[in-house]
Amino acid sequence: LLSALIFAGLLQFHPSVSGVAILAGVYTELFGLAYALAQTIKESAEATQRALHQTEVERLGALHGLVAGVAHELNTPLGALRSSADSLTKISERLSAPVSDPEAAERATHRAVRALPRLAEAIKSGSDRVDTVVRSLKVFAQLDEAEEQVCDLHEGLQSALTLLAPKLSPKVEVVRV
Repeated sequence: LLSALIFAGLLQFHPSVSGVAILAGVYTELFGLAYALAQTIKESAEATQRALHQTEVERLGALHGLVAGVAHELNTPLGALRSSADSLTKISERLSAPVSDPEAAERATHRAVRALPRLAEAIKSGSDRVDTVVRSLKVFAQLDEAEEQVCDLHEGLQSALTLLAPKLSPKVEVVRV
């Protein structure tokens, strides 16, 4: 600034002021400008670093929520599958036990046979639910897809809604048209 004013003729020095003093003033001013620029760059870099960190924290939080939701969506049908497997094991043990009372064995056999369709339905329902969640994860992550391709927006939205279902309030109604 000082040198620009001198060059423009707006600032004049008394003849007794030496060129060295003028140069010292110009260098001092340049040093001040360089220091201010360095501070601005440093502050900008720090602000960018804070913004990147905040974005990463938010991304990890969203990922945590998604993983918790998927874990919940998988644990529920897995519990039904384990329960059905336990019931089938107990039925198998009862049916293969030695028979001392033929009438009691026949009643136990009838109860077991009546329970089998419910167990089969629970197993099918649980495995279908696990399959739905896994397919939704694949669509969501596009694991089986090329890098760029045309996609079905409705399918992507449905997979995201399936994965987010545990996080949605029962009061929330999603309407697709």
